[in-house]
Amino acid sequence: MPLLPSDQTVQKINEIFNENRLDFFDIRPIGEAAEAEADDSQKRFFEALRMAFAPAMQANSADKPFAPIATFSDGSRSVSIEDLSDDDLSLLQILADCEFPSIALARVNDILWVRKKNHLCARKAVDNYLRLAELAFSPSEWVVGFNYIKRANTIACQLGNADIVSEHIDSALSRLDGSDPLFFSLSLVELQVANKRGDFASYLVYVDRILSHALEPVDTTFKV
Repeated sequence: MPLLPSDQTVQKINEIFNENRLDFFDIRPIGEAAEAEADDSQKRFFEALRMAFAPAMQANSADKPFAPIATFSDGSRSVSIEDLSDDDLSLLQILADCEFPSIALARVNDILWVRKKNHLCARKAVDNYLRLAELAFSPSEWVVGFNYIKRANTIACQLGNADIVSEHIDSALSRLDGSDPLFFSLSLVELQVANKRGDFASYLVYVDRILSHALEPVDTTFKV
């Protein structure tokens, strides 16, 4: 009989990866759960998750989307996804079929795509990254959400069908309407143009609005 996560393990993982979390940089709660788990078979799920979340995501790299947090002068490094054993990957595959927050499912399925070339996991990773991007949508605090879109775009292009990502980008651009204060719209347009997707005429309208806002005079009068 295959090993399955217990109800208590599923509940604990859901508590760690709270649905409202948009990023996950602190893996200590996973490690603490592993140390607290008395059942060695259940402990393995937490240890596999800790390994999966130890590396940092590099949204700008299609070839190496995950990298060790640290590399030291003696040539050693922190955890890499290459350190995940076949047993670890099997446990992650089991977790990938569970109901967890998108922050957990995006990373788990992405790693299974990178390491095992599982196309179903790749599609799940894209869906969950776009869900995270929607949750993180903000004209001003935009970098986290954009990185999720960029990673989803990379995977979708590798699968040969990026239509779902292109539609998400066009929807975001329509909502922003070229009025965002920083570089979110420009970054999204750049992504579409680089992939030769979308309606270039509408993108020119957005860019024109962005430039108009940028060229508006700024009141520099000193006020006491």
